[in-house]
Amino acid sequence: MSPETFAEFLEMEVVAVCCSAPQGTVLYHAGKTVCSMVAAYLRDGKSFYYKGDVMNTLAAFAYATGWLEAGYALGLITLPSYSSVHRNGFTVDVGTSDRLLEKVSRYHRLLEQGIHSLEIAPDPASELVSGAEKVLEIAGSALIRGIEYEGEHRPDRALWCFSYGHGWLDAGVRTGLFRIIGDRTLFTV
Repeated sequence: MSPETFAEFLEMEVVAVCCSAPQGTVLYHAGKTVCSMVAAYLRDGKSFYYKGDVMNTLAAFAYATGWLEAGYALGLITLPSYSSVHRNGFTVDVGTSDRLLEKVSRYHRLLEQGIHSLEIAPDPASELVSGAEKVLEIAGSALIRGIEYEGEHRPDRALWCFSYGHGWLDAGVRTGLFRIIGDRTLFTV
């Protein structure tokens, strides 16, 4: 899938998003936050793409996808024709410049630090704990896949995984599933 096709696909999903909770409720606000973050990172990705910055295009679209899928998995948004086809994003030749390798390394570190900077916030008896655990599971899986891609010298796929995983973490933080016990600057709060 090309970046243009991916952007069109993601844009169609963003337009179709609906908040699951009734308007005016806390969960409605959380769903709207998910929608606004997905839209913001979609815009950023398109802007990077038009400037010829494929590396940041990839990172922004992956981040938007992480937010979108986290919001859907947590039940904050609905998507009439949801498809997980975008989970794998797109493949694009971003080369292997020092700048790219530094960014991949930095995003690897950010995701790893992010996972270790969080503590599940809801009471252990709360149903919300399973949502927090899901977020950590997806972020942890993205970290492992990204590390594997780094080892295979596939920096585009590694960058996708690290950005996607961090999108999940940010969504979990912003929706109140976690307390930040480490570096707050790792999250969009």
